[in-house]
Amino acid sequence: MKNIARLLAPLLIGKPARISLAELVSGATFIARARVTHVGTTGQASLEPLGLQREVRYADAVVIEPFKNTKKGQKMRFLAEGTWTCDSSTALKGETVLLFLGKWEGDLKSGEYVNPKLYPGMLQLELSGRGRIEIERGMVTPGLIYDLGRYFPRPKGVEKYESFSIPLADFEKTVQKLLRK
Repeated sequence: MKNIARLLAPLLIGKPARISLAELVSGATFIARARVTHVGTTGQASLEPLGLQREVRYADAVVIEPFKNTKKGQKMRFLAEGTWTCDSSTALKGETVLLFLGKWEGDLKSGEYVNPKLYPGMLQLELSGRGRIEIERGMVTPGLIYDLGRYFPRPKGVEKYESFSIPLADFEKTVQKLLRK
């Protein structure tokens, strides 16, 4: 029995999928450059159907540069914790990031579920947390986007599917072009 479990385990463990930049842009309901103004936890939330209590980590952000379904100065709240094992969703107070957000369905790690009606307007980072792209010294390094070389010159020594740093302005222009298609 243990041998069967060892053979099946790699098939049962989820991995975050690679995605194209066009898929990330079209799949997100909201896209913006934003500043995270607060990171906190909710009060005790009831976990359904278990009836247990736990806190939910979230972040508040203000839109600096709107791209899709957002307005400058708009406030947004998103889940700042993972919804499954390979989900890297997080946020840091004071950071400026590009956000690709979608509707949160209430899922949390470990198969927990919180009724999203308890948190009206709560959003979720797309692509298991990869919808939060950090901006560092005017550069972005989007991870798990397999076709960056299609849009941006690949630096020497960078393999075909490796991520690499891109000037923020160039990345944002490409997102805007993809939104016009």
